[in-house]
Amino acid sequence: MFGWFKKKEVKSDFSKETPSKPKRIPMKRMTVQAITDAFPDFVHIPLGRPGYWFRRDAQPFLYSFLVIQASQKGVCCEVDVAVSWEEMWDKGYGIREGLSCGTGLANLREDSSSILMEDELYKFDPNVDSFQKCLQAIVDEIRQFALPFFSNREERLRSDPLTKFGMDWIQANIDDIPEDFEKHWFSNPGNPPKIEALEKLKSAIRLEATRIKADKEYRQGSTVLAIHLLRFASTCLK
Repeated sequence: MFGWFKKKEVKSDFSKETPSKPKRIPMKRMTVQAITDAFPDFVHIPLGRPGYWFRRDAQPFLYSFLVIQASQKGVCCEVDVAVSWEEMWDKGYGIREGLSCGTGLANLREDSSSILMEDELYKFDPNVDSFQKCLQAIVDEIRQFALPFFSNREERLRSDPLTKFGMDWIQANIDDIPEDFEKHWFSNPGNPPKIEALEKLKSAIRLEATRIKADKEYRQGSTVLAIHLLRFASTCLK
C-alpha cells in the first residue's frame, strides 16, 4: 500500500561538520627560544609559577627580570619587567619600591602606571605564525623600553639621594642591625614585629625626605626602602 514511499538515504557530509580544533602552539619552546636568542644574557628559570621567567645577573647590583605569560585559550600575552637586589623578584609592582620594583612592559611603552587592559595585552591569532609575530613584537619592545628601564634603575640606585642616605645610615649603624632580621621580619607577615633598627631607619629616611623636599609618593616609599635596605644589609653585608 505504501510502496511508493522510499526511505531517503542520508549520506554523511564531513565537509560540513565542525572543523577540528587548531593545532596547539608550542608556546614555551617558542617563547624561551625567542627571548634567549634575542637577549643571551637572560636565562630561562623553570619555576612552578605562572609564566615564563627570565633573569639576568646583577648589573652589578640589581637582577633584571622578564616574565611572559602566554594564553593559548585567550590568544594573548602579558609581559612584566622588574629589577630586584634578590635573586627572585617578589612580584611587587610600582616604580618607587625601594630596591625591588616591577611594572608591565606595556606600561613602559605607554609611559603610564595605569593603562587599559586592551593596551596591556599582546594579541595573536591561534596559529604558530601569528604567535611568532607576537613574540617578535614583544622582543622589539623589550629592546626599546625594558633594557633602558633596567639601566635607569641601576643608575638611579647609585644616584638616588634617599637610597644613598639609607646606605650611609646602614654603614654607620651596621652593628645595630640584627643578623637575623630576615627571620624576625617574616616570622609573622600579617603582623610583623617592631624592630628597633627598622624604626630608626624609617624615621631617618622620612626626615631626610622632608629635608630634601621629596614629593609625597617618594616619601611614602620610605618604609619599603628601609625594609629592603635592612634585608640587604643583614644578608649581604654581615
